[in-house]
Amino acid sequence: MRLSGKSFKTTGSFAGPIKYFGVMLLVLSSGCSHNAKRDKNTEWRIIEDAAVIAENYTAGHLKSYQRKVTPTGNIILTDGERGFVIEKYSIKTGFIDGDKTKDAIVTVLHMKGDYVTGSEHLILLSLEGKLTLLRSVESDMKILNINNGIITAKVPTHPRTSPLFNCESCQEIQNFRFIDGDLVKVEK
Repeated sequence: MRLSGKSFKTTGSFAGPIKYFGVMLLVLSSGCSHNAKRDKNTEWRIIEDAAVIAENYTAGHLKSYQRKVTPTGNIILTDGERGFVIEKYSIKTGFIDGDKTKDAIVTVLHMKGDYVTGSEHLILLSLEGKLTLLRSVESDMKILNINNGIITAKVPTHPRTSPLFNCESCQEIQNFRFIDGDLVKVEK
């Protein structure tokens, strides 16, 4: 049903600027989504590369092993007695060193049978466009994020052997920087 025969075209002195603004808005928004998609693809490629490096590193610690990938994406390498778990979706990326290329930290859980006995963090820096394992740090901390050279982690205040090890209120949030091959605690 037509209510009126009038056309609602934009006319007058604002017609040009309104059309120009609409076209510019469309162009800018499509560029932003394209950049976001490219950034997400780059991030995923870094995570994939980091997982491969971590898998090669852990495989070097086992004589013969079986490989299993869980439905959640964890990679498990085990020789029956001991093994390693690479939690692929907890790989953190960000700028660790001074350059403007993304780096990564991969957490590897150490297993004895079905029990976690410790964790290790592989620090991977992007050198000449390729992720390179620079250091591994054995610590029960949980890496939360990497932001402008600051590595934020949740650190347990009790040892793994304590009943309070997993106590949520017994954890501290601490900040670190990777300086001269070591994680150094810093105030943010």
